[in-house]
Amino acid sequence: MRSRSELKQRLLKKGYDIQDIEPLLEGFDANNILNDSEFALAFSRDKIRSKGIGPSILRVELS
Repeated sequence: MRSRSELKQRLLKKGYDIQDIEPLLEGFDANNILNDSEFALAFSRDKIRSKGIGPSILRVELS
């Protein structure tokens, strides 16, 4: 699972034009294929379970 920002950066790095990326991401958002809230929740749960980190570190990693 990736955040919107991570997916955008990955596509830019692979050479796709921003004019092609933005409509794609908008479509993903509209169809709930890409959901940053769900990503943040899954990311947080994983970090807490696997590494036992607390709220302060989570805030830094999510920002």
